[in-house]
Amino acid sequence: AGLTQPTTPYNLTTTDPTTIRETHHTLTPQLTTRLHTTTRRHNTTPATLLHLAYAHTLTHLTNHPDTVFGTILLGRHTTTTPHNTPGLHINTLPIRINTHHHTALTALTTTHHHLATLLEHEHTPLAHAQQASPLPPNTPLFTTVLNYRHTPAEEQSSTLLEGVEVVFAEERTNYPLAVFVDDFGNGFAFTVQSDAGIDPQLIHDLLLTATENLLTALETNPHTPLTDIPVLNPDLRHTLLTTWNDTTTPTPDTTLPHLLAQQATRTPDATAITYQDQHLTYHQLHTRANQLAHLLIEHGAGPETLVAICLDRSIDLVVALLATLKTGAAYLPIDPTHPADRITAMLDDAQPTTLLT
Repeated sequence: AGLTQPTTPYNLTTTDPTTIRETHHTLTPQLTTRLHTTTRRHNTTPATLLHLAYAHTLTHLTNHPDTVFGTILLGRHTTTTPHNTPGLHINTLPIRINTHHHTALTALTTTHHHLATLLEHEHTPLAHAQQASPLPPNTPLFTTVLNYRHTPAEEQSSTLLEGVEVVFAEERTNYPLAVFVDDFGNGFAFTVQSDAGIDPQLIHDLLLTATENLLTALETNPHTPLTDIPVLNPDLRHTLLTTWNDTTTPTPDTTLPHLLAQQATRTPDATAITYQDQHLTYHQLHTRANQLAHLLIEHGAGPETLVAICLDRSIDLVVALLATLKTGAAYLPIDPTHPADRITAMLDDAQPTTLLT
């Protein structure tokens, strides 16, 4: 109830599994210890915290705090499916985590409750959940999944059967973005698979930073608002705020009218402006702007004054703007399609020396 849009990072709803990109990283022993210690202290599990960290990451990727993503359920937690029953019982179901108006601790406990409740419905087909969705038909609830799986360390190097050799194995997702968390008992690993248009290393870095900062908040001040917990590490933050904003470009210490005059001298016969079937060369544009500028000056235009310009889009409009700048005045653009009362109010308020129509 209340869900207004699907969670679609990068606005991708489909992907080509043959072009999936992947990155894999093992968490440090120090972070592993913190995960176990902190979640145990708050009577929850690493799985809960990492689901919350992923929801927090998705909030920043989608700019929406109400996130829904798929989580993989083993399908063997209920008594109706005993552990010794052969067959594949895994199921994907949506989990909804709203990160708005939550502290780190309340978000953690709420997520733990959501996961526990979801286990009661682990055999429910995804199609049923989709049918119960308030979203329009054929709109996916989510386009990203988190697969938290327990992989005991001793099983990592074991073979299925004696004498069987694995020649090749490849795991690929059908979702534009998927995160696999391997819980080895004594360690964790993140694997990110993503559409060709998404950088999996970036997703890993965001999730790792969200995890570390969420742990820090729970360790030092559990009542920290979730919105105050960053997902950008220092390097990414520097890139976003400094590197990508280093766009300083030297500009000449001159004015637009002076640049026009210089261009008219260099290429007088080159086309300066075109509108529909009308054309002006730089010489013609410069000459017409000068003539109008002299007329405006005779009517009081100059520095610290205003010239109102009420013209449709045209060559005349450009000439009027340049002429006004040549006088040293500022121009007040007025849309001719505006109601007469509004235009009158603008003119009464601005008190321009001249009105060009």
